[in-house]
Order: sequence, then C-alpha cells, then structure tokens
Amino acid sequence: MKGRVLAADYGTHRIGLAISDAIGVTAQPLAVIDSTDALDQIAALVDAEGVDRLIVGLPRSLSGEEGSSAGAARDFANRLADRCGIQVEMVDERFTTRIADRVLIGQPGWRKRSARDKLAATILLQAYLERDGG
Repeated sequence: MKGRVLAADYGTHRIGLAISDAIGVTAQPLAVIDSTDALDQIAALVDAEGVDRLIVGLPRSLSGEEGSSAGAARDFANRLADRCGIQVEMVDERFTTRIADRVLIGQPGWRKRSARDKLAATILLQAYLERDGG
C-alpha cells in the first residue's frame, strides 16, 4: 500500500514525528511536539498532509518484553486512532534512539533531545517503509 505515513516516537514529555513522501518510499524528519496537546496536533497533520497510515514506536527491552513505557505508547496509539479515525500500527522501536545518538554525535546541537527524538522517528519510519515496501 502506498501513501503518506506519519511516525511518532512517543515519550511522556515529547513526541518526535517523521513523515514519508507522497508515495511512501522515504522518511523525512518533521517535528518534535509536546505530548500534552499531541493528539490535536497530529490530527491536524494527518488532515493537512493527507496521511494514510500512522505508526507509533513500541518500546521493548532487548529481550523483546514490554514494560510500562510500552503500555503508555499503546494507550497513546489507541487514543490517536480514535482521534484521527485511521488505523495506527505499533512498530518495534528498539535501538532507534541509540542509532540517532550515534548519527548526531559531534554535530552542532547533537545533545538536544528534540533533535534526537525527531531523528529516532525518522529512523523508525524508514525501517518500516523498507520492511513493508511503503
């Protein structure tokens, strides 16, 4: 299935966002938003950008087990699906933040969490697009 996909790297304070191109092949960083009004902001982006699918990162431990962070991400994904009226898929996000940190080390502003969160969402989305063929 082709079309725009929006990815959210959920956190209790900030949410990194990335969006695919119109044909669902490449991921681009989009924004970092505050989690308190995220549902409204993401719903507006879904409408404005013509998003067909949403994905939310699912934090897991190295063993694959889900902890309290995973429960919060699942709750957010459910509320997002209700608010936006489109399906939200949970995608394993192990290592996305670690990869983002490695990419950003030494670059201006690399210690900013917002840069890391946005890049982590982009890495998550690009992996999803490559795995699922967009």
